[in-house]
Amino acid sequence: MHHLKDLGCNVIFANFHKLIIATERSTLDAAESFIAFVIETIKQKPLFAVIQLTPVEYWRTLLFKDWYNQGGIKEGTADKKVIAKWDIALHLPESIQRKFLLTVSEYILKVFRYNTRLQHAEQTGIPMEEDQEGGVAEEKVVSYMDAVEDYKKGKDHQYIVRLISEFFSQKLFTVIQDLFVRKDDKDLEAQEFQEEIEELEYQANGGADG
Repeated sequence: MHHLKDLGCNVIFANFHKLIIATERSTLDAAESFIAFVIETIKQKPLFAVIQLTPVEYWRTLLFKDWYNQGGIKEGTADKKVIAKWDIALHLPESIQRKFLLTVSEYILKVFRYNTRLQHAEQTGIPMEEDQEGGVAEEKVVSYMDAVEDYKKGKDHQYIVRLISEFFSQKLFTVIQDLFVRKDDKDLEAQEFQEEIEELEYQANGGADG
């Protein structure tokens, strides 16, 4: 992997069959050119001469946890929809599984739209307008995410920090609050059910001994 890093690749995932690289390029053409350069350079090394590397797909935005938990929007397709698979959702209470999937997809879509506007601003020289999605502006927000080394922060770092702290935190708070309410209701229903069972058992045994 250090050979790829030396060439400027940010390796997101790697096994014997698949490789995911963040090219840090803002356009599909630039990303394709960069990957072609990386492949050609790697193949010149005797150790990797027999390895076949073939680009399969490009992502404009990708949120990646592991191979079973990822989602994003592909580059080079007319249909800019969120494609995702989140195994982690199956381990959440059923009442919030759909909400989790919708929230993560909304986050991915907002980041995608922001970066699209940012790219347009850089290409045209026209300043970006204030984000109307959630009222997110470009002011500095202090966050635990600031602990990330500067070289790892993308151009959308500050936007993402504010998006999470001011928009999604409120939405998630509501979801968690609702989850606890549901849990309390279920606990109460379970308690009432247990009391009914005990009452039936009491009656079946002829009531209290007289």
